[in-house]
Amino acid sequence: MQLEQLMYFIQGFAGGFGTKPVCPSCASQQAEGIDRKYFHQLLRCTNCGLLFRFPRETERDMVRFYQTGYQQSGLTTDLPDDETLATLMTSNFVGTAKDFTRFIDLFGVLSIAPGARVLDFGANWGYGMHQFQNAGFSVTGFEVSVPRAAFGEKLGLKIHTIWSNVVSASPFDVAFSAHVLEHTPDPAEAIKRQISVLKPGGYLIAVFPHGSPIYRDSDFEGFHKLWGRVHPVLPTVEFLTNTLPSSNCFIGALTDADLKRIASWNGTSKFIGDTTRSELLVVFRA
Repeated sequence: MQLEQLMYFIQGFAGGFGTKPVCPSCASQQAEGIDRKYFHQLLRCTNCGLLFRFPRETERDMVRFYQTGYQQSGLTTDLPDDETLATLMTSNFVGTAKDFTRFIDLFGVLSIAPGARVLDFGANWGYGMHQFQNAGFSVTGFEVSVPRAAFGEKLGLKIHTIWSNVVSASPFDVAFSAHVLEHTPDPAEAIKRQISVLKPGGYLIAVFPHGSPIYRDSDFEGFHKLWGRVHPVLPTVEFLTNTLPSSNCFIGALTDADLKRIASWNGTSKFIGDTTRSELLVVFRA
């Protein structure tokens, strides 16, 4: 068993004694049990609707983990060698797990034109930034992992690790994140941060695994696998509705059917699409 995993089990065993669950986003102490893995529980905050793991680490411990401890197979944490990177950049990542074609297509559906200023929130080592730039967008990246952000220099990218630098570069037309909110210590704060650097009329766009009831009921086995050491929180439709500052949002999935619905969405009302998939899409217009 790796050291990080061992520490996680010990934290789960010891952390539940004498402590009361507190929602990491709204600080409510009212929660109900949804699932369990060994010493850890997944709880639903009955105030804001967020699903969160208990016990959980401090924000400082989470940041430390994502510097070097976080390991996931594939291109997420396995940084490519120079030859592989050159091949990926030449192919623009087409056909890989990090192919951003579907997100760039979504920008087109929303009439976000090339030249728009995009914040890639949770840019990792820059594979998404590279593709957004190739599509003609002006991209700024933010990443909590210093080693992965530094790797972005090999792609000719500057990825910020200090939020104040992102604020100085604002405002943006789009704040985008892909599979980031589920890693954050406080997803509500992460959402508010991104909205704060948008232009009036700009878009917050995020995709992430979620824990909404319809998905949980349709595929509980798949849902059970989603949360744990790497995913300490799972946002839900209820959480988004309680967190976003207005009802100018589309919540659904990146499916052909929902893309058609987004194309006719007026951007000034709430629309709930397909929430049966493991991945949830939210589009919010500031």
